[in-house]
Amino acid sequence: MSDINICAIIANSYLIIEGVIMSFKVNPLFIFVITFISNFSCVWAMEDYFVDDDNFNLETERFRLRLLRPEDAADMFEFTSNPDVVKYTGLFELHKNIDETKAWLEEHINRYKNNNYDIIWSILDKDTNNAIGFCGFEECSTRDSKAELGYAVNHKYWKMGVATEAAQKVIDFGFNVLELNRIWATYDPRNIASGKVLKKCNLVQEGLLRQLYFFNGEYVDRVMLGILRKEYLAKQNADSSNN
Repeated sequence: MSDINICAIIANSYLIIEGVIMSFKVNPLFIFVITFISNFSCVWAMEDYFVDDDNFNLETERFRLRLLRPEDAADMFEFTSNPDVVKYTGLFELHKNIDETKAWLEEHINRYKNNNYDIIWSILDKDTNNAIGFCGFEECSTRDSKAELGYAVNHKYWKMGVATEAAQKVIDFGFNVLELNRIWATYDPRNIASGKVLKKCNLVQEGLLRQLYFFNGEYVDRVMLGILRKEYLAKQNADSSNN
């Protein structure tokens, strides 16, 4: 049983206790304390896991995935400064110089270190060890067991299945290690390639978010897709039975 599963049990137990306490009209201060413990028990239970970055080292057939590092800046700038890459991502504005890429890396590295809300991997080509993209979770919630998937790949590696291979590994980690209940993603409907990536990862379209935000000088729509843990595990078990 993983730390995530243990913390979920702890949190649920406290929620049950809280409900019982409230039914008996106990002192509100005591209820507040119980609620506080319930909300943060997951984080406490996971501290040992998140303290070691090596716990997040992943590997696919062609790539190694490890958490973002400051030294990735030069490789990342090669595509964060490319208008074709940035056009539909919604993940970052076009970087005009490498300092902006360094600042973007620092922001997400710190968000991970400070609260684990971001877990983003650099995608390293095994042949060159260059960072050719990134893939990971933003807005990762331990209490609600959900996370938003995002990715970007150097334009030189487009149409090679990089995003699909990396995203499938990250999703597997999310469900089987972090034991998330839900993973979702959005993409610009004009970005047909990204939609194909998510569907290859078995995410199901859930709706269209119209003019969700203002990006690159215009209001943009985003297609919402998602997958639940029970759906992922059922598909995984079915695939195993067929092999």
